[in-house]
Amino acid sequence: MASYNVENLFDDRYQGREYPEYSGELWSRELYYRKLSAIARAVKAASARGPDILCLQEIESELALRELRDRHLRGLGYRFLVFVPQEQAATTIACLSRIPIACTRVHAVGSLAGVPLRHILEMQVEYEGSTLYLFNNHWKSKTGGVEQTAAARRQAAQVLTARLREILQSDPEADLLVVGDLNENLEEYDQAEGRYRTATAPDHAPENRKSTAETEVLFITPNPERAGYRDGGVVLYEPWYELPPEQRGSSVYQGRWQTPDRILLSPGLFDRAGFVYSPGSFQVVRARFLVDPQSGFPRRWRHTREGADQGTSDHLPLRLTIRKR
Repeated sequence: MASYNVENLFDDRYQGREYPEYSGELWSRELYYRKLSAIARAVKAASARGPDILCLQEIESELALRELRDRHLRGLGYRFLVFVPQEQAATTIACLSRIPIACTRVHAVGSLAGVPLRHILEMQVEYEGSTLYLFNNHWKSKTGGVEQTAAARRQAAQVLTARLREILQSDPEADLLVVGDLNENLEEYDQAEGRYRTATAPDHAPENRKSTAETEVLFITPNPERAGYRDGGVVLYEPWYELPPEQRGSSVYQGRWQTPDRILLSPGLFDRAGFVYSPGSFQVVRARFLVDPQSGFPRRWRHTREGADQGTSDHLPLRLTIRKR
């Protein structure tokens, strides 16, 4: 499976919510199709036949999602398509899958200071009698200030962890994935240095988990044996820890690699039943065309009608392998 923030896939129809660079003379059907083609190329770089499950962030419309699938990913067998419409949001989350999606739920995160926050998409993937719970997220960005926007990310974590607790209390061995752009880094808790409360934290953080985790903290661990529902909090395995520090990063801010894109795993994915994670399969897709040859940073999309090589996104895709026992 793969997760990818495609950096604003807008269609070529004006709806009024578009960012300025995706409207008027700055945007056209030609550029739209080039953007679709670039994203499809990145998807195929994650897996030659395309990942079985593809979670996407920053999709404007179901039209754009369908054209990506039907025009540019044609023949890859993505029979299942999920798009989450949301009023007042310029872009939202979506999913393409070859594996049957039995049901979906949309969890509203609400708003903060009058600004709507993106919904969370829950999907139940069914295969050979087993269920995989999959949560696609795109939490509030840090635009406007890291500390000023932290409460919005904690609000999303609160909604997410409430549902995770419900599932894990009922079935501690549930197979569960949390994916998407959480807009918090692996080291966010340490980087905050107590200046603000983060939405994610290492499971050894000194907070009183019983009083904080049930509201707005999602805990992460490098040890799958410490993952699960315990002490009133939800702890998930973080595969970024599998990579050496110099290889960690899927986007760049002020010349430094960041790790906002995440794929978090429940302990059920490490047992011998149902869906099982293949340790060491977590990767950042660094295909040559996705990165700048000098810096190695993501080659983001450029608005130009000249030349076909315009970059793709300011994020790189993540991928890992989940197998069925």
